[in-house]
Amino acid sequence: MQPAEARVVSIHYLEILTADVVSGGIHRRTNDVVEFACKELAIALQPQVVWIRSVPKGTATEILNRWKQVPGNLTVGKRLPVKSLDKEIKGGYTPLDLNEIWIQRDLDFPTLEFVAAHEVRHTWQKARHPDVFDDYCRAECDAYAYAYEALERYLEKCRKEDFTPEIRSDIEQKRESVRFKLSQHCPHVRFEAINA
Repeated sequence: MQPAEARVVSIHYLEILTADVVSGGIHRRTNDVVEFACKELAIALQPQVVWIRSVPKGTATEILNRWKQVPGNLTVGKRLPVKSLDKEIKGGYTPLDLNEIWIQRDLDFPTLEFVAAHEVRHTWQKARHPDVFDDYCRAECDAYAYAYEALERYLEKCRKEDFTPEIRSDIEQKRESVRFKLSQHCPHVRFEAINA
C-alpha cells in the first residue's frame, strides 16, 4: 500500500479595507447591483459589502502588527485587518458565517458588477440551499450561471447606455470560458442557475 499523497496548501492573504479607500462611484455601482440581485432573489437582509485586496504574507504581517499597536484593537469582537485563506481570491468571496460579501477593490466595469451578483448568489445559496453552497462544483456552476444572466438583465434594465455590443460579446466570451473550465473541473454538474 502506497502512502496517500500530501496535499500542498497555498495560503493567500487578504487585507480587509476600510470603506473610505473605495470611491463613492464604486460604492454606488456595487450597491446598485447588490440591491438588484437581492430583489431578484428575494433576499430581505442585504449582505454588507467588505472591500479587500490581496497582499503578500510579509505585508499581511506588517498590517497586523501595526493594528495590534492601536489601543482597543485587541478587544473581543474587533475584526482583524487581515485574513488568510487556502485559496486565491481574484474577484470576491462569501464567508460562511457572516452576512457579507468580500470584493476586491480594483475591479473594472463590468467585472465589479459581475462579482457583486456572483457573491450575492452565494449568500442566497447559504440561506436557501446550504447543500449547494457546501458543494464547490454545484455552488460555482450555479453562481457563475446566475451572475452572467443577472449581469445582462441588470445592464439591460439599469445601464442600457453601457451595455454595448462589445460588452455583450465580452460577457458571452467570459461565460463560455468559465463554462468550459467548470465542465473540465466539475463534469458531473450542469452549468446553470438552479431554480429559486
